[in-house]
Amino acid sequence: QATESLARAESAATRMGTMIGDLLDYARAGGARPRQDDVDVQHVVRAVVDDLSTAIAAAGARIEGDAAIRLTGDATLLRALVQNLVANAIKFTSAAGVEPHIVIVAETLVGGWRLSVDDNGPGVAPEDRERVFDLMDRGSSDDVPGLGIGLSTCQRIVEAHGGSIGIGESALGGASVWVVLPRPGIASRPTDAVTLE
Repeated sequence: QATESLARAESAATRMGTMIGDLLDYARAGGARPRQDDVDVQHVVRAVVDDLSTAIAAAGARIEGDAAIRLTGDATLLRALVQNLVANAIKFTSAAGVEPHIVIVAETLVGGWRLSVDDNGPGVAPEDRERVFDLMDRGSSDDVPGLGIGLSTCQRIVEAHGGSIGIGESALGGASVWVVLPRPGIASRPTDAVTLE
């Protein structure tokens, strides 16, 4: 068990190092156009869950969903996006004294893709749903650790892909953060009301 745990930790550290290096390269390029990779979303989610395994275990979080699709985008940036969203869901739900239940769903749309991360936490008040994307803005959750850059980073990643991001109410009782990404060359509609193929 110790050997397996060390191997997983080493693997997670390697992936994290790669992601950090790629993000630094992206920042140095001044926000250059994202790569157009063929991205297996299920693989991204598995990597994120593995990277966050310590936080997931500490919070007693349950993560499930259906993300078995492929899309076109920058694999490194999209993994950073999903990791930020899942980490936020764990952190804010746990801070509310609730064991996190997180559902990740990815869907193919006519002209693009939609990804949502739902949780059973306290949610985000309607009046705060735009403001929380501002850099260093943490809404009304001043008692939760963090610098308030996670959602701002997510927004930058999504906008770099020509997409849109927003927050609604989750069927689980908490927040539902949704992302709509267009296929290359197609402008995304700034809404979560989308049409499935």
